[in-house]
Amino acid sequence: MYKRITHNITEEHFAHPIAAELKKKIDKATAQPPKPMLRATITISPEQQLHMTSHELFGKVVWGIRNYIISELNGAPDTNYITTRLLKDIKEFAPVFTLYYSKKIGDDVVMHLTQFANVLVELVTAAKAEKDITRLTASAFGHLDDLANVISVINPAHWPESVVKEFWHVYLTHVIEQVKARIKKDWEADTIASIKASNVLTSGPVTEGYIKGMPDFASIFADGIIKQFPAAFLSK
Repeated sequence: MYKRITHNITEEHFAHPIAAELKKKIDKATAQPPKPMLRATITISPEQQLHMTSHELFGKVVWGIRNYIISELNGAPDTNYITTRLLKDIKEFAPVFTLYYSKKIGDDVVMHLTQFANVLVELVTAAKAEKDITRLTASAFGHLDDLANVISVINPAHWPESVVKEFWHVYLTHVIEQVKARIKKDWEADTIASIKASNVLTSGPVTEGYIKGMPDFASIFADGIIKQFPAAFLSK
């Protein structure tokens, strides 16, 4: 009996002319299909794509080395994994250099970066053991000089050897600062050195050396290719 009373009340309610009209509008609105969502289309130019690729490549090196320093000095179980990952990420430079220059150039860049990374691994291990790192530091700078030579030869107008060397020298200096600061448990100095190292290669502007105020190296690298091969970046 309770259900019937409720049903009658409902029918009487919508039997009213205004209520009936309102019900029609509600039913009509409910029956209409939803309006399609507007989709924004973002167009990325070839120049922007190269800049993104460049920052990704150099960013992996910066953070791979940073992660290795933290892992090795803390005796973490992921040290070998991080080292292997860093060396793998370095190999990703080869296709970019091969595309614009040659396979040999790509192989040479990877070789020098790999040698640098391997020496840096030895350097961090030696520093942790409180051994002298003078020889290893010189060796690391030497591999970076070889890298700068290879890079500058293929694009001297936009990647002068002295400038490329300065970028990598300043970067390595800040990397070593991180190592020393973490060994001393000076977290503030470690953080500052990490930020400065990142600024040099990927986050610009540079804050040290005669390249102070210049964009990060990833930007200079991308811009150098764009300026050297402008036809490759014409809008299609």
